[in-house]
Amino acid sequence: MIKLAIDEALQNIIRYAYDFDKTKNIKITLEKISDVSIKAELRDYGTRVSENQIKPRELNDVRPGGLGIHFIKNIAKKMSYEHQEDGGTLLTLIF
Repeated sequence: MIKLAIDEALQNIIRYAYDFDKTKNIKITLEKISDVSIKAELRDYGTRVSENQIKPRELNDVRPGGLGIHFIKNIAKKMSYEHQEDGGTLLTLIF
């Protein structure tokens, strides 16, 4: 489940922050914070997306795609976004 959440987050970075530009970097940090918890940090250097835009679509809106945020929020214990002063965003997920 952790792999699914991180994969969905990476897809969103690639699609929205980098507009599919394969030359851009993403820094991923994983840290064991207890016997039952892991922290994942995903740092991009792309276009910032407003936090108001980061929301899952309605589940009754049946169509392909668009469920990444829904999966992430249901899998992670905590999710936070921090826009960075030098550009981009830091996504922190606690599992």
